Amino acid sequence: MAVTVRGRSRAHSGGRTQVGDYRIEHFGSTAIPALAAKPIIDIMLIVPEVSLWPQLIAPMESLGYVYWAENPRRDRMFFVKGMPPFGTGRTHHVHVRAPDDSESELLFRDYLRGHPEEAVRYAGLKRDLAARFPADRDAYGNAKAEFVVGIAAKARA
Repeated sequence: MAVTVRGRSRAHSGGRTQVGDYRIEHFGSTAIPALAAKPIIDIMLIVPEVSLWPQLIAPMESLGYVYWAENPRRDRMFFVKGMPPFGTGRTHHVHVRAPDDSESELLFRDYLRGHPEEAVRYAGLKRDLAARFPADRDAYGNAKAEFVVGIAAKARA
């Protein structure tokens, strides 16, 4: 089931963080029906007010997420839940993005949801690349990029 949450947080007692307008999207392979995927849920938290992002760290850590401070993408934040030594295996990724930086992944997701034949092609590509790059996550991701960009372009057309 597709879930999109939109809202506006307000400051409350109890230590809640005020992040203003936000949107939460389930994306990645687990968001596309019948697509083979690792058992990791990718969540995109879209927060337009970038200056408020640092306020997310403490509340996310209180929920068991680890903040990746060394992320080379300084225009994004990334949290992982379950990664050893803090857990037995990754279960969730939370990607914090600005609205303009979220569009391509959401177009890709929505296009594959509406075009199962493309989702089948993507599944085949992922299988082939996983066999070709079993221990090189960067090479795997880079090799998928052309397909992803092509689908996003179709979605925009």
